[in-house]
Amino acid sequence: MRRTLTFIAGGLALAGLALGAGSGQAEAHPLGNLTVNTSARIVVAADAVIVDYVLDLAELPTVQERPSVDGAASPDAYAATKCESLAGGVAVRLDGEARPLTVSGATAALLPGQGGLSTLRVDCHLVGRGAVASVTLGWSDGNFTDRLGWREVVALGDGTTLSSGLPSVSSSDFLRSYPSGALAPRVLEASVAVREGGPRLNPAVVGSTDSSAPSAPQRRGADGLTRFFNRLVGDRDLTLGLGLLAAGVAFLLGALHSLAPGHGKTLMAAMVASRQGTMRQVLAVGGTVALTHTLGVVVLGVLITTSQVVAPDRVLPWLTVASGALLLGTGAWLLGRRLVRGASAGGHHHGAFAHGHGHGHHGHPHHGHDHPHHDHGHHDHGDSDHDHPHQEERPLSGRSLALMGMAGGLVPTPSALVVLLGATALGRAWFGVVLVGIYGIGMAATLLAAGMLLVKVQGWLERQYAEARWMTLSVRLLPVLTAVLLIVGGLSIAVRGAVSI
Repeated sequence: MRRTLTFIAGGLALAGLALGAGSGQAEAHPLGNLTVNTSARIVVAADAVIVDYVLDLAELPTVQERPSVDGAASPDAYAATKCESLAGGVAVRLDGEARPLTVSGATAALLPGQGGLSTLRVDCHLVGRGAVASVTLGWSDGNFTDRLGWREVVALGDGTTLSSGLPSVSSSDFLRSYPSGALAPRVLEASVAVREGGPRLNPAVVGSTDSSAPSAPQRRGADGLTRFFNRLVGDRDLTLGLGLLAAGVAFLLGALHSLAPGHGKTLMAAMVASRQGTMRQVLAVGGTVALTHTLGVVVLGVLITTSQVVAPDRVLPWLTVASGALLLGTGAWLLGRRLVRGASAGGHHHGAFAHGHGHGHHGHPHHGHDHPHHDHGHHDHGDSDHDHPHQEERPLSGRSLALMGMAGGLVPTPSALVVLLGATALGRAWFGVVLVGIYGIGMAATLLAAGMLLVKVQGWLERQYAEARWMTLSVRLLPVLTAVLLIVGGLSIAVRGAVSI
């Protein structure tokens, strides 16, 4: 009885779990280390339109913007130039007529972020002067429209009355405190009906360009263990003890990350096991996952630090699509190979299902008298491959194993990028590469553990149910079903990446 195919229960249970969980992956918080976030407060007065525009760059975009900050004569000079650029990206129209905005105040601040990196906050006070009567105000923001992040707009009247769907209070305190679990708003256009007359605002509110921001790192949805790890990496006094502790936490984070929905690691393990897999094959997939992930993080990290053109939040969705496509293609190839093989066997034995039944008895001589004619047909062929076309599933080829491993490690983890770039910023790029490698090994360890569990369950089921008649049908269907699961899992991952492009 085929060893791997008897492992139906454990393999299908874990494969189904991986596939089902992967289909609905969603971040608990809308922000992350990749985000570019903006908040605009529009104040409509009787003689001017005032816009307080705030830009908050998370750690990785700040790495790319840092050369411009450091190259400016002063933080204020950088802020003035940046605000001019941001003002050019927004448009205010009164009854369709453009109202130009000029910069009347600008500040910028680098704030401590995760992993020893910084975040960047820029506050711009923009003013469009001129009488404002009862009009319709149109707003559009063309800044960073292709980037992932928070896009908030609030509107208030100062001696005017506004009618719009925009809130009057910032839910993020103008990007100082993002609400936990909230969906990120994305307001790029708005229309506001303005009427003359209304209460006046406090002058301190109207004229404020307050750039006060928290001195502690923003909490962008990272769990406590990740924050602890980032603090270790960002510690300037690296000791042997801290280094070993960081390595241990990196391994643990990699293992936990591999368990997260959408990575398909367990599905890969089930696929390997259902194809007469061995621990060597599981090790090959796990090693490829670790190597691919480490190389991906290093390459993307180099691109981020050397180019402002490469936007990491735009690259990752494409890598996700590629990862899903690899899984889908591998599953389709394995399914096609299986169906072709079954069709070939059917030509000799009246179809795969008919032969599978006969083979189940042929494998046990004490049942052979039930189908003497079928048994005779086996001997007439005199070819072991024709005698037992379903007896042994051919193990996965090295190419298939490599494709599945690459699919599992192709998408670099943003937290791993933060670790690499944070260590690089502290002059310890080698330490960052080592930690990213250990992170990848942790991911591979989860796959290896899953594979070992599957092989153990497989052996137990073989011993317990080798004589069961229902096993004949199970062993024939399992390769087809796991290939289909691989296809559907890859398709779900690819679609999830595609909707983010």
